[in-house]
Amino acid sequence: MSNRAPVVRRSYATRPKSTLESSLQEPPKDSGGIMASSTATKRKLVLKMKEQPGNFILAQGGARFAQSLVASGLIDEYRMVIHPVALRRGQQLFSGLRSPVDLRLISATPFSSGVVAAVYQPA
Repeated sequence: MSNRAPVVRRSYATRPKSTLESSLQEPPKDSGGIMASSTATKRKLVLKMKEQPGNFILAQGGARFAQSLVASGLIDEYRMVIHPVALRRGQQLFSGLRSPVDLRLISATPFSSGVVAAVYQPA
């Protein structure tokens, strides 16, 4: 573990959290009690969070959650970690979109393992 791990963990622990989950009946204890389950409610909550001062909103979740954010046009910046592995199947991040989303490469950082960390913004 790096020397930064305790700082990152502390920073994460002190940030406000919201839960955008369809299957939970009540929000997790660390979510600040804010919860949204329907797509429309999720969109309203994310738009409200984007109006708040702060650095950024980190959205963690599976491919369907990411797809819903992409389709709603709610993503200002994509931070992707690309692993050089060809799979025969799996969830596609950009499947099911009604129209193409043009992205502009902001930065790319290659690692000796072949992994690339890339930052994109909507064009």
